[in-house]
Amino acid sequence: KEDVDLIVIAGMGAMTMIDILQSYDMKKGMNLICCPHKDVELFRNYLSKSGYEIIKEKMIFEDHFYPILYITYSGVSYSLSEHEQYYGYRMIQDEIFGSYIESEIKKWTTIYQKCPDSKKISLEKRLEALKKIR
Repeated sequence: KEDVDLIVIAGMGAMTMIDILQSYDMKKGMNLICCPHKDVELFRNYLSKSGYEIIKEKMIFEDHFYPILYITYSGVSYSLSEHEQYYGYRMIQDEIFGSYIESEIKKWTTIYQKCPDSKKISLEKRLEALKKIR
């Protein structure tokens, strides 16, 4: 553990990644690169509440969009907005991220059009947030 400078955790869901982090005795200043393949909003929320500072994020595309999170353990917790949990905190806004946002707008617009009126208010908020990012 003393010789470890960087931990890389990738290719699995957020809950598995959280289980791994909870089982490790993290030291302040430890750096991580993480790439959750699902439930990234849960992962970001866990990181912020558990003292992991998200330094930056980058979206990549390899037949699917994947966020890469560069993280340092500081031991200081903080809060993320719902928007930051879903769409990134300190995300590098490049062409790939723009394509990701466009795909999310398309996906949530389709869901919005098919859902009952009682569910549309929360979807409208999500679509508004996405369009602001665009």
